[in-house]
Order: sequence, then C-alpha cells, then structure tokens
Amino acid sequence: MDVMVHPKGEVAVVSCYAGRLKVLKLKAGHIEFQTDVQIAEINLLSLAFLPLPVHQSKSKLTYTIALLHVNHMQQLHLVSHDLVISDSVELSYDPSLALPPTTIAQKWVPYPTETLPRLVSLAPQDSFLGGILVVGGRKILLYELSSEEDRQLHEGKKKRLNKRKSGTDEEEKEKAKEKEKARENKKRRASAEVEWPWSQTPPAQTISYLDNQVFYVGSHLGDSQVIKLHQNGTSNLEPTLPIPPETQGIRRSSDKGKKKAKEDNEDLFDESLDLRKGRVIELTGKYLSVFQTFKNIAPIADAILVDLDDSGQQQLVTCSGGKSSGSLNIIRMGANFQELAILPGFEQVTNIWPLRGTFYGKHHTHLVVSTLSETYIFRVESDQSFSYLNAHNSFALGTPTICAHNLIKRDTSNNYSDSSYAIQVTPRGAVILEYDSRLDQWLEISRQLPKQGNVFVAASVNSSQVVLASSKGILDAYVIEYNNGAPLLKSTISQHLMYSDSPLDDPAALPIRSWLQTEISAISVAPLKDSDVSTRFIGIAFWTTNQIKVYRYTVHGLKVQFQSMPLPAMVRSLLFFDFGRGKTSEQTGHHPCLIAGLSNGSVVSFVLDFEWKKQKNGPDYMVLKGFKDMKIVSLGVNPVCLSVCPVEGKRAVIASGSRSTILSWERSRVHYSPVVLKDVTAVSALNSTGYPSSLILADKFGIKIGRVQDTDKMHVQTIPFGLDNPHRIAHIPSLKVFGVAVDHTEPYRIGDDEDVVSSFKLLDDQQFRTISTFECQNDEQAMSLTTIKVSVADEDATFFCMGTTFIDPGETEPRRGRIVILGASGHSLSLAASEDTNGCVYALSTVSGLLAAAVGSSVVVYWLEVSLDKSTNTIILEGIRQASEWNHNYLVTSIASYGNRLVVADQFSSVSLLELTSGTKLSTIARDYSPLWPISVDAFNEKTIIGSDDTLNLFSFTVEQAGGRKVLRRDGYYHVGDVVTKFLRGSIALPTKAATEAGMRPTHMFCTASGRIGVVIDELEERLSNDLTLIEIGMSTLLTEQDDEKSHRKHRAPRNARGRTDADEAAFGFLDGDFLEKLLTLMDESPNDANKVLGTSNETLGAILSDKQAIHQALETLQNMH
Repeated sequence: MDVMVHPKGEVAVVSCYAGRLKVLKLKAGHIEFQTDVQIAEINLLSLAFLPLPVHQSKSKLTYTIALLHVNHMQQLHLVSHDLVISDSVELSYDPSLALPPTTIAQKWVPYPTETLPRLVSLAPQDSFLGGILVVGGRKILLYELSSEEDRQLHEGKKKRLNKRKSGTDEEEKEKAKEKEKARENKKRRASAEVEWPWSQTPPAQTISYLDNQVFYVGSHLGDSQVIKLHQNGTSNLEPTLPIPPETQGIRRSSDKGKKKAKEDNEDLFDESLDLRKGRVIELTGKYLSVFQTFKNIAPIADAILVDLDDSGQQQLVTCSGGKSSGSLNIIRMGANFQELAILPGFEQVTNIWPLRGTFYGKHHTHLVVSTLSETYIFRVESDQSFSYLNAHNSFALGTPTICAHNLIKRDTSNNYSDSSYAIQVTPRGAVILEYDSRLDQWLEISRQLPKQGNVFVAASVNSSQVVLASSKGILDAYVIEYNNGAPLLKSTISQHLMYSDSPLDDPAALPIRSWLQTEISAISVAPLKDSDVSTRFIGIAFWTTNQIKVYRYTVHGLKVQFQSMPLPAMVRSLLFFDFGRGKTSEQTGHHPCLIAGLSNGSVVSFVLDFEWKKQKNGPDYMVLKGFKDMKIVSLGVNPVCLSVCPVEGKRAVIASGSRSTILSWERSRVHYSPVVLKDVTAVSALNSTGYPSSLILADKFGIKIGRVQDTDKMHVQTIPFGLDNPHRIAHIPSLKVFGVAVDHTEPYRIGDDEDVVSSFKLLDDQQFRTISTFECQNDEQAMSLTTIKVSVADEDATFFCMGTTFIDPGETEPRRGRIVILGASGHSLSLAASEDTNGCVYALSTVSGLLAAAVGSSVVVYWLEVSLDKSTNTIILEGIRQASEWNHNYLVTSIASYGNRLVVADQFSSVSLLELTSGTKLSTIARDYSPLWPISVDAFNEKTIIGSDDTLNLFSFTVEQAGGRKVLRRDGYYHVGDVVTKFLRGSIALPTKAATEAGMRPTHMFCTASGRIGVVIDELEERLSNDLTLIEIGMSTLLTEQDDEKSHRKHRAPRNARGRTDADEAAFGFLDGDFLEKLLTLMDESPNDANKVLGTSNETLGAILSDKQAIHQALETLQNMH
C-alpha cells in the first residue's frame, strides 16, 4: 500500500487496490469525504504529487500526480495525470503534459523483484522547474517538469493528432494512433543522474529532511539515525565507500602532483577506457556524521533464552537486522542510572571516598579523589557544586590514597560518641585528621608510618578499626585510642601472613613454595551489621594464589577461620556485607555475604554460613563458619570495584568494571541486576544536601553523580555482524558457546545477481568472539538449527545440529538438503556427521533424545549412533540414521517438542499433535483441518498448543475427547497485529511472590518481524481470569464512547485472508495485557471512569468479584512481569 499526502494537507491519495486509487479530501486533519477513482495503470509501483501550484477554477481544485507502473510490455513507465476535485473526484484519462510520459530503460532501473522503485517530488528553485526523482535503481534519475512553452507545444501536437484520429481517412487514423503510442513509450533523457553513493547508513526504509543538512533515516533492518551531511570530508585516509573493482576510470581524490597529472592524462589515450562520461572519483574521508541513533532489533528471525552469567535470570538473545546491519542483540532486565552531575577532566581515577564533617553527620561534606599519582580534596557545597580545597589542608595530596574513612570517638568505658576525625591511608603512612568547621580545614592530629623501607599496599578501615598491609605479607591491625583527647593508632596485631596459612585438613590448602612470595591484594574489615562499629573478622586476599582467607581476631593474633578455593584472577576489591535488615539475633533477615571484585572483570559472591553465639555480659554475636553458594559473574575485562549502594529502599552493593551490576538479595540468594554503566574505575555511595541517596563514580569521561533506579528496566546490548546476517541461533551452556547460522551477502547493485554464502559460527557467550567457522557448500543455505545431548555411560556430550537446503534456480521447490552434526570442543568445530535429505530441512527439534526434522512435507526422526572412546572418555558420533517418518502434510515449516510429543505446523493447512511411541515411531494424537496457515508453533504442555498464523493472529489448541476420538479444539484466537517468528518458553523477568500469589505464571515470550517482544502469561485462577475479562470489556466500552473510535473488540478480532467484517467473531482465549493496564492510569486520573469499568457485568461471566485493591494489585503484578 502506498500513501501520499499533498504538502498543503488538503488531499491524500492511497493505492491499496489494483487499478484503483482511493482519494481522501482532508479538512483540519480529518477526512471530509473519500472516494475511489479508476486508473489504467494496473501494476502501480509508486506515486507522488507533482510540485505544481494547485490550479483553482470556480469550485474545482486540480492536482497532478505522477505514477510509476509496469505496462503491458513489462516496461517501467512514468506518467502523470490531473486529479480534479470538486463535489466529485475525477482523474484525467489522458496523461498530463506537466510531466510527459516516458519509458525508463531497464539498464537504469531493472525490473523490480524485491525492492520497489519510488518517486520523490522535488520542489522548484531558481532556474529549476521542479521534478520527480526515481530512486531504487542502478541510478537515481531526475525528470524535470515541462516549461510553459513545452506544454503549449505538446498541446498543439496533441490537438493535431486528435484531429487526425477523428478524421474519415482510415489510414491517417491508424498512423495517428501509432504516433500517439510511440509518444507514450518514448524514452526521455533524465535531466540528471547519480550513479555512485556518497556515504553509508543502515539500510534505509525512509529518509526525511529536517533542517540544515540534517536528515532522519528510518530503517527496518538496522538502527534509525539522525545524520548530517557535510560538504567537506574528514581527514581520514580511508576510502569513503568501496567502489566495485569492475569500474573503469577510477581516480583517487588525493592524487596530486605533476607526475600524477601526467599519468592521469595518459588515461585519455587508453582506448580500453570509455571516459566520455567522465571519471569516478574515489573520495577519502567521511562526509556523514551521526547525531542520534534509535535502537532497532527488527526483524527478529530467531531468538533464544539463556542465563549467560549464572545469575538465575534469563536473557533474550535475538538474531536481528539484515543487509549491512546484521546483529545479535542481548536483551536483559536491569537497573538504570540517572545521571545528575558530571565533573569532567579527571583521568585515571582509582578510588573515591565521601567524608562527613562529623561521624554522625547526615550528609557528606567532602570528597577524597585518588588517581594513580595524586589525591584531590573537594568540598561538597549545598547548591550542588564542588570546590577544590587548597594545600593548606593536611591531606597528603602528592601521593595516591589507598583508603579514607570517618572515625568514631570512644572513651575508656567503651562508650562511643560523635567526632570530627577521619583517616587517610597512603603508601607513605596513615594520617588521622580533624575537621575544623570554623577554618573549613582538615588538620593533622597523628601519623603512623610503615616500617623502615616498606610501604602500605592495601588497607581497610571501619569506624574504630584500621588494618594496614605492607609488602611481603605484613599485616598491622590498630584500634583508635585517645590520649588527652587526641586520637592515636594503637597497635593490636602485627603479623607476617603467609599465603599457605590454612585451617587443618582444608582441601583448599596450598603448599609452601620457596620461590613464591606472599603479597596481600585486598582487605575488608567492614562490619556485617550497620549498627556495629567493629568486627571480629578480617577478609584478606592474596596475589598469585588468588585466594580469599577469612581471619578471626584471637588473643594470639589472627587465625584463619576458612578460605576459598583459588579464584580465576587476582582479587582487587573485597567487601563484607549483610543484605538483610536484621540487627539482632532475635530478628530474622540476616544474609551475610562476602563479595570480591577480580582483576579479570569478574565479581564473586559468597554466602557466609553463620551461627549466633551468646555471651553473659553483652549482646549475642555472629560467628562465621564458612563459604557456600559461590557465584561468579563476568562484567567484562576491567578490574571490578565494589561499594554499598542502597537502591529504592533495598540494601544492595554495586560492582563496576567494564560493565556494572547491582547485587541484592532475592528469592533466598544473591540476585544480579545489570546497570547501564560502562568502564567504571571507582564508585562510592554519596549522600549530600544537593545529591541525596546518590552514587559518585569515575570513568574515562570524568566523575559522575547519579542514582540507580528502575532495577527491572529492559536494556539492549548489540553485537554487530555487518554483512553477516544471523538467522538461527542455539546455545550449549556447558561449553559456554553459541552456535549461529549466518548468511553473508556482499553488496550488489540493483539488477545484479545476489551472492549468498551460508556458514555456521561458534561464539563464546561472554565476549561474543568468533571462535571457529564452518562453511556451507556452494548453493547450500542454512535453514534451521538446534542442539542435541547424547549420553554414553556417565559421559555426556552436546552437538549442534544444522539443517540446510541446496538452492537450484530451476527448481520450484527444493529437492535436496542435509542435516549437519557439528561437535564443539575447546576452540574448534568439527564435522561429526552429515545426512542427505530429500528436501529442505525447514525446522529441527529434539524429542526424547532423538532428532526430529521437518523435511518438505514430512517429519523425520533420526537416531544418533554414538560410542565412548575409553582412552579419552570422549563421546564419538559414528553416524546418523533414520528411525521414523510421518508424511501427512503439504509443507512442514515449524515443529516444537514437549516430552515425547511433537507439535507440527503445516504452512498450507493447520497444526497436528504427534507422539513418539515405542521409542522411535511417530503416531498422530489429533489434527486440526481448518485453513489456518500457521507460521510458528510451540507447546504449553503435552495437551496445549500455541502458535501464530500468516494473518497476524495468535491461536491456541487443546486436546479433547469428542465422539470417541481425540480432537484439537481451538480455545484461543487473537489478532496480535504482527508476524510472530518465534515462541520461547520462559521469561526474562523473574517471577515474584506477588505473581505467584496472584496465580500468574509467564509461560512464553514471543518475537516478531517488526522487533516487538511479547509475554504470554497464564492466568491460573478462574476468578481473576473472569474479572480481567470483564475489565477488558468495560475498558473497551468506555474508551469507544469517549473517543468515538473503533472498539478494542474489533481491533483484536482475528483476521483472515478476506480481511475483517462485522460478522467476524471476537477474540477469545487471550486478554490484552497492555490494554488492561490502562485501568491503573484511570484509577489515578479518573476514579469515576475506573468505577464504571469495575461495575461491568454480563450474563455469561456475571459481575467482577474482586475488590478494587485486589484488582489494582493484580494489574501492578501484571505490569511487573514484562
């Protein structure tokens, strides 16, 4: 369908039927009337209004439209007609003389097979009369409008020709008709043409000029962009765009000098070069800049749900894009970062510590910012600004800071009170400072230096304890003691630690090696409870061994309580943290953990096993017993830093490196929520008067302040593939690899043959690097992909299974294909087995350990023959053989399995449910024979089917007993308005307690060709299901009355090949979740309308039984599930 609106906004023309145009007369943005006009141009490709003034005569308005069509001789023909609008609408039969008809040569615009050429109207300016651009061919052609003199000349010729046609001489009449026909098919020379592109964008579907050389480029196959074109390119020496090698007369724009000029002139005498049309100049540099990019994941050809970071939360990976914008997209629910302020210009920041003026002060007043070589001190002003403190303060500024912290005051009776003391630890010493609010300065009170010839390498401080690590594993622990009211560091422990220190009979113990020196990399003495000012435990991490040891204070010094196994990389940051809110042993909600940030970009979390100990003269205290539930999540490659980070009232920790994540406690375990932050080098919690409950962090752009919010927001990470268009994907969790089937298409000019090369790529699932590639044969195209797991004895192995077809242009239907079994091990792919098929392998699935393939009109089940190589304990695939075949369809294009059952979709018919019996035999359970034309199917369970059809509907079937046999009863039919390409079991949103209590369970996600992602939620409770159905009816009635638009009932009514009529049945079995959630807005903004909806009732369902609060809670729960 082609739609064109006149620039004045008074009339629109729509092409939606062959041989007809629908003309809409508009007034104030609304349709005044509409009618159809007949046209002779049956096969219309494009239309446009000519840039002519509207001719007004009495009550008639005359517009001129240009039509590009394919005539009866299979030629592209450009013609224009006058459109006259008065009380009626007329379209002139004769062509308009404003744009004389012309035939466009196929060498310029080849016969369209995929992309249709389009007409673009160009307004007149200066000496240019205006015209029509023809785009979408090998050249961009411009046809200028006729001048007034030319029109009068053509008008005279036309009158003379009509006079000859109406004469009595039959011979003259015949000659006149032939002359008229020749004029209509005459080829006009284009006024201008553009043969070579200037710059490159994602494949454009639409281009709109905004202003000042700025354009909006809308793309269906890639991201949409706002771009600006420049007259002068950048200084980049790379070619602007590649020019086909067969092009002659190429000259680089940078060719200069006498020698080059002489060589160029010699080209003029080269008889092999035709330079009459000039040269093609190969430009260098870029002439286009991108202002803004709008993320697009359409079209989604395939998708998979995976847990990439072992966090328990699924992520959606889609095969998206096309042409030059193929991509994989990782879609996940996570947190958002709201940026509030930025301090640019700071580079190589390693850490940040906010300080308060007093220990019990509510707000932070100063910032200590450390880089690799120096330290900066800032005052946090109340008006959201920062001021740099000069060198009159006693902070050490010419050296990096290891740690800074506020200190509490303790008297001789162990009573604690407020103080204005803080400590700064640098490699050269630990300094206690006091803040003088009158002078606004930090003054040194006392200093602790490292031992002679040594430096401090790590430190950790809490309110009353200081732990300093020197090189060679020396650890000094101090408490704050006051002498005449002045704080001093009193040594409690000075101990030489060894990386080999271990509890007795610990399996993680490491032997002593004389050549391996002990070095400490990170320390944590953070109390597990916020109310504590000290701790009995110290967490210490060691270089080279990559171990974390938890030491306990004893009268004899530090003693190893327990330790971790060696971790994948060195520990750079360490933090004790209790995710629970319990403050005493009587209270529940204690979730103590130890979190470590590694140098390789991973974050490790341990849950601490603990118990409470009672003491006679004091509160109960927590005793840690060991690690459990270790979890490792990769955040990229940069070292990870840690900080406490309250998020929306929850206790949480933020871990930042190449990427960032929020750690919180959900469903009895540590939960990870990704944050949209990248390459963070330092992070800390900030609570100032201008920035309450915020985060302050450093990255390569400077220091930023913001807040973490929307912890369940959806985020998209794109892995560009360029000309490699991924269209099938599978995942093997045990190997942490993806298998992706891609089609590579080199750019080709319109009219040239498309060269497609299929291959299979093996990617690691963390960095998405290509590990290995399997190339398909010539004319072979990958069509389907899955994985299959086989077992021999106690050994398991998983293989990739790829279905292909061989393309033969002479065949109307593929007759050859094959199933390729690929093994992945280490960093390589191997061809394990291959089996030829008698047709295209449209789909693959696994059922009861067997491989099911949709081959042409049949479903074939294969058995993989495997054996075990006992010398290497590896499984060897010896072959693949056919076990069973079921051939009762026209064209099977989609299959899905559940247990030992298969759902089969016949593209030209409907769906069937099969069962694998006797181990290898396929038998029919039930079939539907209606003309449904399904595209994609999946199973809810062993009895229920969900699917989509080619008229953009969702459907569901359930197996029932009727008349002594099993049948498929359609119990759901709903117009979703998009082509659903994939159903996936599961959800990227984690189930919540509220959803479970409401009886809502997300069963499936689905992806569409336009890039939409939907969630199918099963409502288990009949009462709430009836209430939501009544709410949808009430909302539809209310909004139809208010907006005078078509009802929601008609909008969601299932379509068929005939379109939609008033007699069509309404949607059933599905409810529109987005539409239901509008009631939440009504409850807040229009309570009276909401009460009308809640009062809906009918004879079948009765009235709404749930109260308003329960409905509100149910809709909020529904909203949080997508």
